[in-house]
Amino acid sequence: REKKFISSVSEQAADFFASSFTGSDFETLILRSHLWVERQLEKIIENSVNKPNRILESRFNFSNKLAVVRALVETDKNKNLFLLVDSLNKIRNQMAHNIENDKLQVLIKKLNSDIILGENNQLEDESTQKLKITLAQMYGVLIAINEVIVLEKEGETITFVG
Repeated sequence: REKKFISSVSEQAADFFASSFTGSDFETLILRSHLWVERQLEKIIENSVNKPNRILESRFNFSNKLAVVRALVETDKNKNLFLLVDSLNKIRNQMAHNIENDKLQVLIKKLNSDIILGENNQLEDESTQKLKITLAQMYGVLIAINEVIVLEKEGETITFVG
């Protein structure tokens, strides 16, 4: 039996993610997104290896989890996704350790070249929406990757549509 809803799952997750951050400021968007994305990385690990706790309980940080997930599921087709996830992590780390607008702007451009960070790390409405969409798409694709892993473990054949 073929499952043809992965693209739909991804879109639904992205829509939910985007709508859940109505009115959020830049820092909140980045911090929440980082947490949500990290949880998806953990789910991919949980569903991909025999003993996920050996990884997840060993003080792995975001970068370590990302490296494991990349080793497990990265392909030429999804490579850009993981570059975006890495950029999100670098933005979050830059915010946590030293908020320098110039460095943040360079990192944000890696997520979406149309996003402009203003004074005091504020985004204009248009840039806020673009950031939300970019983060939502990233999150949605990670959910879809995890869903594929789960379905394949159950013996399902996956067909991508969309």
